[in-house]
Amino acid sequence: LSVSRLPGSRGEKVAELCAERLGWVLFDREIVDHIAEDAGTLGKFVTSLDERCRNAMDDWIATALDTDSMGHLSYLRHLKRVLLTIALHGNAVILGRGANFILPPEVGMRVLITAPPTRRIRNLAAALELSNQKAMRELKRLDDQRREFLKTHFLGAGQELDHYDLIVNVDHMSVDEVATLIVDSFYTLDRRSQATAKA
Repeated sequence: LSVSRLPGSRGEKVAELCAERLGWVLFDREIVDHIAEDAGTLGKFVTSLDERCRNAMDDWIATALDTDSMGHLSYLRHLKRVLLTIALHGNAVILGRGANFILPPEVGMRVLITAPPTRRIRNLAAALELSNQKAMRELKRLDDQRREFLKTHFLGAGQELDHYDLIVNVDHMSVDEVATLIVDSFYTLDRRSQATAKA
């Protein structure tokens, strides 16, 4: 399960709750970055996969990813390998880092958490103890930063919204309700994929 979020949408808390309810490990930005930047840790992580999974990962990297539409930084190459390894291990919720662009659709459900700017400003103001005016400036900075990251590495081949299975506007929903919706949707998709595989 990959969870992307707009700044100030409280997507981090949603991802935490989803991982808790599924009984899975949450891989947030810091964990993924650490693995991608540490060659030794990355090597051990990949080695922990059995040979079948390692072959599948190599195939995905070679054929399933449109590398022409992505940045050519060495970090991104490591990031792909990290996210694919996490996905192949299974039972993981991945927060951010462009996982929805990197992972093949068949690996799991891809979710975007969004909210209107007014709600995101209020959330940022509360979380960072800022005035509304400062929160507005901070939201613009974070939105610009996110947009630049996606444009640089992922959006050459299409629009962002094409890369999600579920988009949730949290304006009139609690974090708990959003997590319930996502987990229920995941199980519905999972049952459907299992039924298709058996057919």
